[in-house]
Amino acid sequence: MLAAFRPLVRRGPRTLWGIVTDDVIEGLWFLGGLLGEEDRAAAEASELLPGPSDAPFVGGADFRPVASGEATRTRTRVSCCLFYTVRPDEFCRTCPRACSE
Repeated sequence: MLAAFRPLVRRGPRTLWGIVTDDVIEGLWFLGGLLGEEDRAAAEASELLPGPSDAPFVGGADFRPVASGEATRTRTRVSCCLFYTVRPDEFCRTCPRACSE
């Protein structure tokens, strides 16, 4: 499927797998939140994709607490979701362009 989309989006395989990696992790995280199981979803996503050694996926879930001390978590995306193209003055909350380790 990625090979079929690649000429249309003009992105390399690593970038496309980064998008897939982020979408799998964030999809599980989002569904867990909807079901009231965000902690479990984050743990399961971290177990499913612990790191970049899980080829062809290029990253891991890498959840961490929010720096502000809130009782919530965040992660830095592997790829860019292009949210800034919709709202140029804002970043998505997991933006790799704005988040630091």
